[in-house]
Amino acid sequence: MRVDKHVVGRKLSIIDPSLKGFNYAQHLRFLQISTEDFSFAKYLPRSPEGIETYGKLSFEELERAHAINGLHAISMGLHDRLCRLMQSGLSAPDGHELVDLLAHLKLSIYRK
Repeated sequence: MRVDKHVVGRKLSIIDPSLKGFNYAQHLRFLQISTEDFSFAKYLPRSPEGIETYGKLSFEELERAHAINGLHAISMGLHDRLCRLMQSGLSAPDGHELVDLLAHLKLSIYRK
């Protein structure tokens, strides 16, 4: 079942893996370097659709989250708790203000 029925027949500005003959590596590459103490991940856009996908799906945020989780155990615990609280806030009828605050806190961790 397609979750994007409303876009059938239209060209998307991001990559569409459901297209016949789709090759992910034509649009994005994934680089991961890891040791016992460190893990780094980077998505490398290779096409206009890959660049749009990288931006619109917040791949930079995924890279930062991966770096935080792979570098510092205390930051990883805080990051994990913030993500879980954001999920629970989204399910609460009046939780959007809490989610906005937690998202701001999470982004401030990424920028430090």
